[in-house]
Amino acid sequence: MNTPPNTRAGSFNDASGQTGYVLTVVPGGGYKVMKTSNSASSWQTVLTIPSRSVIGGELYSRAGQVWALVYGESGMSQVSYSLYASPDSGASWTRVIGQETAGGGPAPGSGKALAAKGPASPGGHPGNMALIGGSTAYLAGSSPAGGVVGVGRSYNGGRSWTNVPAVIKGYDARISFPSQKTGWLTVTSATETAVYVTHDGGVSWNQKFKIPDAVS
Repeated sequence: MNTPPNTRAGSFNDASGQTGYVLTVVPGGGYKVMKTSNSASSWQTVLTIPSRSVIGGELYSRAGQVWALVYGESGMSQVSYSLYASPDSGASWTRVIGQETAGGGPAPGSGKALAAKGPASPGGHPGNMALIGGSTAYLAGSSPAGGVVGVGRSYNGGRSWTNVPAVIKGYDARISFPSQKTGWLTVTSATETAVYVTHDGGVSWNQKFKIPDAVS
C-alpha cells in the first residue's frame, strides 16, 4: 500500500484497508496524522502537531475513534508526550494528555490538554492502548522512578479522561481489554513478570499468575 513519506505508524479499521490512518514525521519538527478513505490511493492531513523533536509515536483506530500518541524527548527516567483523540474518524481532535517533564522538556502539540500527566506519574512512560467499540479507550502507563504501573481511560472517545490511581508495583506494563470494564495487565518488575485482571476498569486488579525471573 502506498503510504506518505516519513510514515512511522499506521492503523486500518478493517481488513479491506479502505479507511486508515498513518502518523508521519515532518522534517524539521512536528507530526501529522493523515487519513485515507480509498485504500491508500490518496491521503489527506487531518491533524498537525507541532514539536521541537520527532522521536516517533503510535496510532490506534477502531469504529470511528482515532488516537495518536506522540513522543517528545526523555531524560532522568522521564518522558514527555502528548495523546490526541478523535471521536469522529479524524474530523475533530482533542489534546487529551500533554505531559511535560523536567527531563524530557515540553510535550508535542499546543493548547491546553485535558490532563497534564499520563497514568503512573511521576514522569510516567506511556505503554500500549486498547480500544473497545467506538468510544472506550485505555492507555497503560509505567513510572520507573516511582516503581508503579497503572492505566488511564476514556469512555467517550477522548472528550474526558481519568488516570486511575496506580497501585501495582513494577516498571513496565502492557494491557488488553476485551470489554469496557474487563481487562488484562502484564507487569514487569525487578524480580518477576505477572499477569493481572480487572473487572472494574482498572480501579482494582487481581493477580492471576506470575513468572519469576531466571536466576543464573
